Amino acid sequence: MDELVKQDSQFIISTHSPMLLAFPDAEVYQINKDGIRSVRFQDTEHYRTTVRFLQNPESAIEDILGFPAASGTGYGEGAGQV
Repeated sequence: MDELVKQDSQFIISTHSPMLLAFPDAEVYQINKDGIRSVRFQDTEHYRTTVRFLQNPESAIEDILGFPAASGTGYGEGAGQV
């Protein structure tokens, strides 16, 4: 994609990928009930949700689900360690 951009190619991509949202010189548009506007990727709801999830997965899941995460979800101390 980077090589094509350097050749003046343009892309319209609908994504939740933080890596694509952060692509150098990308113009990010957010669409919501108020319309379409250009935003910094850091100001998108998806970016904030991703950062929050990576910082504290259990709390983020509880907020998303609206109730406490079940015990045994693998979250917590030592989770994800290999």
